[in-house]
Amino acid sequence: MRKIPTVISVSGLALLISLSASAQSPLTGKPGAWTHLLFEENHTGYRENPLVRVVRASRQGTFDRVVFQFERAFPNYRIEYLRSHFYASEDGKHRIRIVGRLFLKIDLSQIAFEEKQIAFSKAKGFYPTGRFGFPTLMAMEDMGVDEGHDEFLLGLSSRKPFRVTELANPFRLVIDIRH
Repeated sequence: MRKIPTVISVSGLALLISLSASAQSPLTGKPGAWTHLLFEENHTGYRENPLVRVVRASRQGTFDRVVFQFERAFPNYRIEYLRSHFYASEDGKHRIRIVGRLFLKIDLSQIAFEEKQIAFSKAKGFYPTGRFGFPTLMAMEDMGVDEGHDEFLLGLSSRKPFRVTELANPFRLVIDIRH
């Protein structure tokens, strides 16, 4: 009689371990496919570090779109939902001040911190500011370039799937977020 509870508890423990192991596996999206987890891409082989020239946002039929235009090359990037309303940086955690219930972080790495990038960043219309009238995308903030990383936060109305597409001539990273 004591063997049945032991078998059940061992089976339950094995199930619990397998579920936690699958939750730790690296799940990343694929180019052009909708995902709600994480998307990252590493571009190696470019000789020059890219510059972020301009960022645009627009409303499309069934999704909102953010387009990053680069000069010279594509950066490495990582796109993921943040787990809270706090943003971690080198100088600690900060409460996110833009509108949104959830936040999507776009981390662009290998960004050259040089005079030309500073000029792009300070130019009028470098990225859209204020509240957007879009169904999902509510606001955007550039967290600035620090040690080769330029991070942007997107304030969203809810957690929605997104897809990532790369376009060339000029180099553009397109992020579509479903309504």
